[in-house]
Amino acid sequence: MNFSKVLLTLALVGAATAELLCEDCQMIAETSSNALASEEGIKFELDVITKHVCHAVPEEMGCEENLPGFWGAIAPNLFNPDNGFFAAENLCMDSCGNQTVVRDVICHECEHVMNLELEKMADPEIQIRVVEAFIGSDFCNQFGEDMVEQCQTGLELVIPVAMEHLSGQLHHFLHDFCHNEIGCVNHGFFKKMISYVF
Repeated sequence: MNFSKVLLTLALVGAATAELLCEDCQMIAETSSNALASEEGIKFELDVITKHVCHAVPEEMGCEENLPGFWGAIAPNLFNPDNGFFAAENLCMDSCGNQTVVRDVICHECEHVMNLELEKMADPEIQIRVVEAFIGSDFCNQFGEDMVEQCQTGLELVIPVAMEHLSGQLHHFLHDFCHNEIGCVNHGFFKKMISYVF
């Protein structure tokens, strides 16, 4: 799948933090992306978005029946660790211009860079650009030629609502995420944990 348009869209609005070091930001990006693209992450996301999405789409689209499979296809691309929303190329544009030195990941830096990207997730203009990037890719081809138009309509309906509500909900997890999975510190030694489960 060609997601160059997604990458371009997100690169134009990459998160900026002058404090967080490149290797730290890359680790945050990889950990958060893998968590959100995982089976557990997708289940969590569906728990957050299903009611809101299904309230917004026409009844004849069979939202509650079809959304799990549709979002299950969207999420691994939206949160792809290589070029998705929280990928290092988007999250760490400014940080990776810094000189890398050995030090701990500071908690407020971790929460700050994630908050910046969650604010972008709730921006209607960015939501539109993400939808356009999906539509401009070959994403909908996987459902068959006769389903492309319906898929594109689904993207227009689902992605903005999902991004809006995920942005709001994920803010509540940042403190625990940065402490438990990134191993951030306020002071003291750095500890790194491998996986994050919602």
